[in-house]
Amino acid sequence: MVSLWSRGQSLPAEPAKNEYSEMREMPTMAMIQGNSLLPITGIISEKVEGIVTAYNPVWWQTDSTPHITASGSQAREGIIANNCLEFGTLVEIEGKVYAVEDRMNQKYGCNYFDILMFDLEEAKEFGKRNLLVMVYK
Repeated sequence: MVSLWSRGQSLPAEPAKNEYSEMREMPTMAMIQGNSLLPITGIISEKVEGIVTAYNPVWWQTDSTPHITASGSQAREGIIANNCLEFGTLVEIEGKVYAVEDRMNQKYGCNYFDILMFDLEEAKEFGKRNLLVMVYK
C-alpha cells in the first residue's frame, strides 16, 4: 500500500506497517510455471553453499516416468531437486527462483541441488558449480 501526501503536509511519524514490515529482506519476484510473477514473501531462513547441477527429464537421467516429479507434479521450468527440503520450498540461485519438487539419488546430501532443464546442451554447459543458495521459508 502506498500513502500519498501533498506538499505542506507533515510526514507520518512512523512508517506505515505492511505485510513486509517484519521481513529482514525485501521480497523478490518469482517466475512460477513460466507464466506468473509472484512475490516471495518468506524470509530467507538459510544461505547454503550448494553444489548445483542440471538434469533433463529423460529416463536415463531420472526414472521410467521422467516427466513426473517426485512430488507428483508435471516436469516444467522452475523445478529443482533436493533431498532434504520439503516439496514446495522456494530457493534462489543466481537471481533465479526454483521450487523444490523433485528428489535426487539418495547418495546426494542436503547441499546438492539439481535444476531441471529441457535443453540437453544447456544442462551440459551448466555443469557442476559451487553456488550460494538462498532458502525461503
